[in-house]
Amino acid sequence: VKDEFERDIADDELKRTLRETQASLRDAHASLRDAGNQMQREFHDARDALRGDDLMRGPQPPGLPSPDAAPPAPEPLLAFERTHQSTLQTSSPPPVPDDVDPER
Repeated sequence: VKDEFERDIADDELKRTLRETQASLRDAHASLRDAGNQMQREFHDARDALRGDDLMRGPQPPGLPSPDAAPPAPEPLLAFERTHQSTLQTSSPPPVPDDVDPER
């Protein structure tokens, strides 16, 4: 009788554990399904946004680089130095006025 009672208790414990595991698996499945649906919506939104940008830009003329391939604009000072590099290298410093003492 005691062995039968212990087997019944063990069976009930096993059934309870299986029900909890099933519930956890259902929750995980629902969570994964929701995450997949969200990712799919984001993908479609991004794809639609890119298609909209292409329509606004129009087709790219042949021989021109795509706008995405353009290098970033240089900083203003670097652009100035590149533009006027030959002038900066060949010019001499401005003359010192006569009324200024160069030792000061």
